[in-house]
Amino acid sequence: MPARVSSGEPGPVVTTAPAPVTVTVAPSTSPSTSSSSSSGVEATTATLQAVVDADRNAMEGFDGMWVPQLSSKKSGTVDNGTVYDASSIYRHYESLVSGETNVRMLWSGDWSVYRESDYWVVVAGEGFATAAGANAWCDARGFPADDCFAKRLSHTAGPAGSTELRSS
Repeated sequence: MPARVSSGEPGPVVTTAPAPVTVTVAPSTSPSTSSSSSSGVEATTATLQAVVDADRNAMEGFDGMWVPQLSSKKSGTVDNGTVYDASSIYRHYESLVSGETNVRMLWSGDWSVYRESDYWVVVAGEGFATAAGANAWCDARGFPADDCFAKRLSHTAGPAGSTELRSS
């Protein structure tokens, strides 16, 4: 699983474009039960789970669609010199939320397309009919290729063919 890896309204809002079809859900309003990086209170696994739980209904609308994946981390992941734990995963999530208005978090174990079932995955809350559409979203926002790529979400399909990386 690549080292790069929102609570919102209960259901997705569907926006149809000629191609690709885009599904967008309301912007994230993540739980404030935990600290931001400036408050000094440590986030826990329960904090991360609360975000996933709050985003679960919105994420169901993306089953079978391609989304821009922004991050995937678990405790112990080492990325850019940081050894991640629940607090640093939450701070990273918050940094993505502050840069984008519609960011969601999911648990890889809830989706059959992930090879590993124990990652906190951050995605943009926009779904596309094609991998090219999700990768174009990444390109339009200037994300480096390693930090944003297309991931097809599914509860029934396997990992094969569910990831479309961008070239550097």
